[in-house]
Amino acid sequence: MAWKCPNCGSTMLTVTITTEARLIQYAEEENFETEVEGDHVWDGDSLMTCHECAYCSASRQFEVEED
Repeated sequence: MAWKCPNCGSTMLTVTITTEARLIQYAEEENFETEVEGDHVWDGDSLMTCHECAYCSASRQFEVEED
C-alpha cells in the first residue's frame, strides 16, 4: 500500500496518529510533563494532509495501489 494526494499527486503527507503518554504531575507545582510510551497507531479514518496543496481528508482517500 502507498499513499499520495488525490488532489495534486504529491507524496509529501502528514498523518495524525494516536499514541499513549504517561502524565507526570508535580504536587508542589501546578505543572506537569508527558512521557510518550509505546507505539503509535493510525488507520483509514486518521486525518491526512498534503504539504503541497493542503488537501485534507481521511487517510483512506489517499490510498493507492503500488506499481
